Parts: sequence; structure tokens; C-alpha cells
Amino acid sequence: MEILRYVGKNKNYIKLYEVKCECGKIYVTRYDTLKRGLNKCRPCSARQNGKESAKHNMSYSDTYKTWQSMTDRCKTHQYYISSGIQVCEKWKDFTNFYNDMGKRPSKQHTIDRIDNSKNYYPQNCRWATWKEQNRNVKSNRCIEYIGMKKTIAEWAEIYKKPYHVIRDRVFKWGWDVHKAFTQPVAYRRPRNHQ
Repeated sequence: MEILRYVGKNKNYIKLYEVKCECGKIYVTRYDTLKRGLNKCRPCSARQNGKESAKHNMSYSDTYKTWQSMTDRCKTHQYYISSGIQVCEKWKDFTNFYNDMGKRPSKQHTIDRIDNSKNYYPQNCRWATWKEQNRNVKSNRCIEYIGMKKTIAEWAEIYKKPYHVIRDRVFKWGWDVHKAFTQPVAYRRPRNHQ
């Protein structure tokens, strides 16, 4: 594909370019489309997608959409580009990704990197819910107890205590972890204003 010229912006202020497809067709496309590496005219894209679809017949599935989103992120999202996060060579083919990860378990699940500093590859990925993924971010504070390291939210669930109680007891007031988890929460009754 060859970029011929800048033609202006659309009503949403997205830059438009006139380009020439490998087949020779000249057409206008959006800058974000070029940036994502989608550089074929519609007939050529349809032919290519037809071949892909013939291979696995899953082009409209949630699993395929997740795979496509993952590969697009690594090409276009500034955080992934600057961090050098990539999809492994094997997973650039959807069939290989599907064989390794299987079907997306539910609409609540997305692909999650176990170690966020590493790439997308079989040993570093899992299907996880948003709740599970939110516990796998660098900003989470973890507590080690009885040989296990978990986030405050996870310990709060296990010991049935409010998140803020465990957080404050351990990090604000410096309580011993065992005491912080096992000491009952003293709830104050509201004062009767009469």
C-alpha cells in the first residue's frame, strides 16, 4: 500500500489520506486505520478475511475479537509500543492462539498477562475477569501471610472484613497481620441526636 496524499479531516476531526492498495485501487481511509496496519481496500480485505474465515470459521466469535483486540493493542496503543509489549510470533496466527487458550469462557473474561512486564505468549496468559485483572496491576498493595501473597482485596474477601479496615490496620496503624485479619471489627452505633 502507498500513501498518496493527505486530504483533510472528517467531521470527527480524524485525518484522512488518499492511498493506493496493492491491487491498484485508489481510495480514502482514516489515519487510525492506517496506524492499525489495516492497509488493504475493502475488496482485498474481504478476500483476506474470507481466507481467514475459511481456516477457522470464527471471525465473528468473542474469542476472535479478543485475539484481534490484543494484536491491535500491541500495534497502536502508546503504552504497549513504548513498553515493547508484543504478541509472540506463534500467536500472530489466530488458530495457534485458539489451540493454546481455547474458547473465551464468557463475555466477562478477557486475555490477561500474568506478568504485566512481559509479552503475550502461552505461559504468560490466562482468561480472567475484570475483577481478577484489577488485582493484577502494579499499583496493588500486597500482604504476605501464612506463606501466601495476596492483595488487600483478596484478604478482605477471605477474612470477611472491609477493605479499608485491613488496609488501615496494616499500613496506617502498623498492626500485626494476623491480628489485623482476625480481630473483630468494632462498629460504633450512631449517636442519637435529640
